[in-house]
Amino acid sequence: MYEKRAADAAAQLFPYTRMSLDYDQLLNKRPGKSKAIFAWHQDMAYWPGRDLTPDTRTVTFSLAVDSTTVQNGALKFWTGSGCSGMLHPHKPVAASRDDAHAIAVEVDESKVPIETLCVNRGDVTMCVLSSLY
Repeated sequence: MYEKRAADAAAQLFPYTRMSLDYDQLLNKRPGKSKAIFAWHQDMAYWPGRDLTPDTRTVTFSLAVDSTTVQNGALKFWTGSGCSGMLHPHKPVAASRDDAHAIAVEVDESKVPIETLCVNRGDVTMCVLSSLY
């Protein structure tokens, strides 16, 4: 039911583009773990290069299984960071990508507009990338 509703929303956002499900994933941040964070990143940094992914229009849907607060890890985002079409340099969060899949971009939160999004259990957020990089 969730995937059908997400597909319907994506079709409304991109009525002339055939959107398809790429993958599902469950992100589980265990309580009481101070290092259970997701580093600043751009989703596009995980994608194949532009030569293999020329059309980057996408919608990422996230379903909150639990409510979030600032204290337990609400989503933070850099307002407008996806509008420029610029992919910032990323580095592995560990010694290499073999040691940890995650990557990160350095963000000085005092110099860029940051917003925090707290969601309730059952809320769905959408991150829309509508331009071609």
